[in-house]
Amino acid sequence: MSDHAGTPFSFAEVRPYEVVDSLVELRGPEHGVLRLPVELAWGGRTEFDLDDAYDRTAA
Repeated sequence: MSDHAGTPFSFAEVRPYEVVDSLVELRGPEHGVLRLPVELAWGGRTEFDLDDAYDRTAA
């Protein structure tokens, strides 16, 4: 995986991901309940109420 012998490989080498060029490109719900798949919700919580300040921050 890695070109460097003895160097641990990175997550990006195992599962590639994309990054937007600008935050303007990000879109999503502004209100209601956000439900994330377990692959994204690493902390265990999968639902966040976007109308609640704490949940918005946690999401």
